[in-house]
Formats: sequence, C-alpha cells, structure tokens
Amino acid sequence: MNHKQEQRIEEDVLFGKWPSAYRNRVALALILKGIPYKYVEEDLADKSELLESLVILEYVNEIWDHSPKLLPQDPYQRAKVSFCITLVNFVLSSFSRY
Repeated sequence: MNHKQEQRIEEDVLFGKWPSAYRNRVALALILKGIPYKYVEEDLADKSELLESLVILEYVNEIWDHSPKLLPQDPYQRAKVSFCITLVNFVLSSFSRY
C-alpha cells in the first residue's frame, strides 16, 4: 500500500442522488478504475461538502494511480479534454434549467 492509499478512509463511499449526471460521472470513473464502492443516496437537505464531481474525479485519478488514467498525462491533451468537459457541463446545465 502506498502513502496516498494509507491516508484514505477504510471504505469508499459515493454519495449522490439518482439520476444525477454528476453522480453517474463519478460512478463511471470508479467502475473504469475497478474501485469498489458503497453508494449512499444523498439527502439534499443535508448535503455532503464534497459534491463537486470534477474535484472528486481529480482525487480519484490521483489516489488510485493505476490505469486507466482518467485524464491524459500530456498537459496539452489534458487541456483539450478539460475544454470538452467544460463544454459538455455547460450544455447539460443549460438543459437542466428548463
């Protein structure tokens, strides 16, 4: 076990609200990386502080550094992927307003 993994909690828990696209994004990343997790339905009246899915994805990518990587190592390629993620988030959030 490496130093990063020693600092994690014992059981990995994904808090979310079905059918949230943000929850699905993190769940997909955990599945791709082969990380077992427990799903807990989030009470929206008493939300967890760590609900920003992109921040969670960065954490998952660094803590579980075995492949597959969620983002390219090359800074230019990573910037292109980040641009696409931002664009998709903007489009999805535009639809959710109506």
